[in-house]
Amino acid sequence: MINIVALSKEKGSSYTTHSSTVTLDSASILKISVSREDIKSFSRVNNDLIIELNDNEKVTIKNFFTVGPNGQHSDLVLEDPHDGALWWLENPGTDAAKYTSVDSLAEVGSEAVANEHIGAWAMAGAALLGIGAMLLGSSHHGHSESNDSESGAGGDTTATGNNGADSETKDTTAPAAPSDIVISDNGLTVSGKAEAGSTVAVKDADGNTLASATVGSDGTFSVTLPAAQTNGQTLSVTATDAAGNISPAATITAPDTTAPAEPSGVQLSDDGLTVTGKGEAGSTVAIKDADGNTLASATVG
Repeated sequence: MINIVALSKEKGSSYTTHSSTVTLDSASILKISVSREDIKSFSRVNNDLIIELNDNEKVTIKNFFTVGPNGQHSDLVLEDPHDGALWWLENPGTDAAKYTSVDSLAEVGSEAVANEHIGAWAMAGAALLGIGAMLLGSSHHGHSESNDSESGAGGDTTATGNNGADSETKDTTAPAAPSDIVISDNGLTVSGKAEAGSTVAVKDADGNTLASATVGSDGTFSVTLPAAQTNGQTLSVTATDAAGNISPAATITAPDTTAPAEPSGVQLSDDGLTVTGKGEAGSTVAIKDADGNTLASATVG
């Protein structure tokens, strides 16, 4: 199931969902964990955006094309689940659609400066979406450029605004890899330590994000998974800081407390010397007599 984060530009509210259908009640930024190569097509049905993947799964974003009372519109950002690259897709589902590579969601959210909810929007979404304090900095930077452009058209410019923007220093240092990673016995919680304020993401062996959480001020985190990992799965955990820098991945193996399914397709050869069938790969099958004595065993391919 695809991980989707929705952040309202107007209300400042945010939430994460794994549902294939998302209903927006206001103009929002949506970050979807899917690579560009996995998308088959975009289409517009009334005010809804339909995303069809190559595996025929469909994601429906209801009210995506509805324009808010302040002229706000929704934006779509794809986060590559393999390398964390962000792609802002402008005008999806139309002939004017185009991809733009962005370093962080701040570049997408900068247009929200003009509306009265920018304070709540920044505070509610910064930690969750990994843009932190840079959101306001980048937003003011974008606003400055807009003002300079308008002033230039009128023949009046302000050098101070440009100098202030040019003097900004971008954070390009990635956090250290999360440490002290622990999976609970029931396989539903991943906890550990990482850079305070960063966003940790727990992914499966295929790079799909299972869940995420914000690291507390004490440098600890606890992520609740949507499904128990109790069959020896390999999980990876990364931390993304406020500037969008992604840490190296820390890996951990989930506890294996799930019994294999019973062997199937079991057959005895005509000469009574060989038993064949199917079982969980890597498990050991044992052939026993009626009294429970093991006659022979083998490892499943």
